[in-house]
Amino acid sequence: MKSRIYILTLCLLAIIPACTQQEKLPADVISDETPVLSDFTIRTSLSAMQVGGGKSSSRSLEPMGPEEENPVKSLAVIQFDSEGNLLRINRNGSGISSYYHFRDFTDGGELPGELSPTLTDISLFSGLSQTRVCFIGNMEEEEVEECLYRDGTTTPVGWTDFQNKTVTVNYITSGDNVGHVERIYLFGYHEGALSGSGNLDDGTTAGQMSVILSRLIARLEISINLAEDVTLPAGYNIYFRLQNVEEEAYLFLDVDRTNYVHRHSELMPTTNRTDYITGTDFSTFYFYVAPHLVMSDEVETEATRLLIWCTTDDAANLDEEQADAKILLCNDPLKETPTAAGAYWLNRNSIYHVNITLTYEDQSRQTGAPWGVKQADGSYHYTVNMKKN
Repeated sequence: MKSRIYILTLCLLAIIPACTQQEKLPADVISDETPVLSDFTIRTSLSAMQVGGGKSSSRSLEPMGPEEENPVKSLAVIQFDSEGNLLRINRNGSGISSYYHFRDFTDGGELPGELSPTLTDISLFSGLSQTRVCFIGNMEEEEVEECLYRDGTTTPVGWTDFQNKTVTVNYITSGDNVGHVERIYLFGYHEGALSGSGNLDDGTTAGQMSVILSRLIARLEISINLAEDVTLPAGYNIYFRLQNVEEEAYLFLDVDRTNYVHRHSELMPTTNRTDYITGTDFSTFYFYVAPHLVMSDEVETEATRLLIWCTTDDAANLDEEQADAKILLCNDPLKETPTAAGAYWLNRNSIYHVNITLTYEDQSRQTGAPWGVKQADGSYHYTVNMKKN
C-alpha cells in the first residue's frame, strides 16, 4: 500500500573541475585512471515531509515538529572507487578518520542544526569515470567510524559490506511522544563519474556538487473514526498496536540481498484509544517506523501491520492472533513497482496515510481487505466491522 509517497533521490547537479594537489590513491587501490584529490563545495537540501490532515487530541497524537524532522545536525562524507575500495579523502585525518569528512552543524549540541547546510573544502578523488560518494546525516562521529569497519574487525569496510550496514532506530515507547523516534537519520548517494582539473592556487574555484538527502524513516498517519450512527456497547473499548516494526534501518534498502535480516522492536504497548475514537470525526495517530523489505513468503510474519481490538478484556489479555482487524501498512507489490521482486516494502522518507472507519453491525465485513479502497488523494480507506459473530 502506497500513499502520498515522497521519495528523494541523490542528484549531482554540476561539477566545476578543480584540483588542490596531486595525490595518489592508496597502494591497495589498483586502477588505470589517474585520480587526484580535489576540493568540492557541496550544497545539501532536505524537503520537509508534508503533514497530513486529521483531528489531534493530545501531544501523543501529533507528528514530530519541523525542528525535529527537518534539520541536518551532522553530515559525514565518504567515497568508494569503482572496485569497492574505501578511499582516504581526508588529508588531515589519521587512521579511520582519514577515510571520511565529518561536519557538526549543532555547535556541540547548542544549535538545532541547519536546514540546507553547505560543506566547503571537502576533498574527494576526481578524475574517476566511476565512483560512489555517500552522505550519512545525523549520526554521531563514533557511529560513523563504526560503520566504516568490517563487522568485528579493524579493517576498513568494502562496498559490498557497506551496503549491508544498518542504523538502530531508537523509538520512544512511553510518555507524551509514543510513536516518535529519538533521531531521524539521513542518507544520500551518488554513483557515476567525478572529474576535476586545475589548481586552486591559480584562482580556479572549487568543484560544485548538490545533493538531496532523504530520511531513513517512514511516517505512518493512521486516521480512525466511527461510522455514522455507530455507538459502541457499554463496557467495550478499542485497542490497537503496531506489529512487526523493524528496529534497524538499512542504509541501502533496495539491494538484492539473499539474507534480509528482520529484527522487530516493541514500538508501543497495546493501547486503549477509546476516548479518542468517539464519532465520525477522524482522530489521527502518527508513528515513525524503519523502512524495510518483506518477501511474499514472509508477509504474515514480517510485514508491518496495525492490529485493532474491540473488547471488554484488558490490554494484558489480548492475543495478537485474535485481533479483530489486521491492516497491512506497506506497499502492495501487485499495485506498485517494487524495489525487489515480490516484495512488500515501506519506503524511506515517505508518508503512508490510512483512513479506517469502524462499524458495529450484525453482518461481518471488512471492505477492500487487505488493501482497502484507494482514495483520490492516494490514501487508503478501510471499513472494519468490530462486532463478533
